[in-house]
Amino acid sequence: FGTGYYNMSGRSNDPFHTQIRNNMSNSLGFSLRIPIFNKFQTKNSIRTAELAAENNRLEIDKVKIDLRKRIEQAYHNALGAQSKWKATQKSEISGQEAFRFAQEKFDNGRANSYELFQAKSNLTQTLSDQAQAKYEYAFRLKILELLKK
Repeated sequence: FGTGYYNMSGRSNDPFHTQIRNNMSNSLGFSLRIPIFNKFQTKNSIRTAELAAENNRLEIDKVKIDLRKRIEQAYHNALGAQSKWKATQKSEISGQEAFRFAQEKFDNGRANSYELFQAKSNLTQTLSDQAQAKYEYAFRLKILELLKK
């Protein structure tokens, strides 16, 4: 919005509101911006997006490797627990034999009550170890089962 006012020498100036009424003009403008060079912003944005995508792919690979390691570790832990359980089963058999021999020796008077008590205590410890190994094996199998899903 403008008045188009200018000063002419030798003439008296009209008041401002009169100038607006007499000289009022309207104008309309239009501008168009076509970026010819945008300081490599588009190229840099594309490169940044490509790097982010590559980082995401690498992160996925890292997670897959980590999961594979956990599954392998769980598998080896389950194998170890199974071996321990089998070993305690064999220990139970030998502990029962040792207790039976100690009981026979005690019954025949060739061993005292301390030796019998010691054999019984060893058998009890073996049975406790066997129960613990059995439940550890079951626990390790459950972990392995969960990781496979």
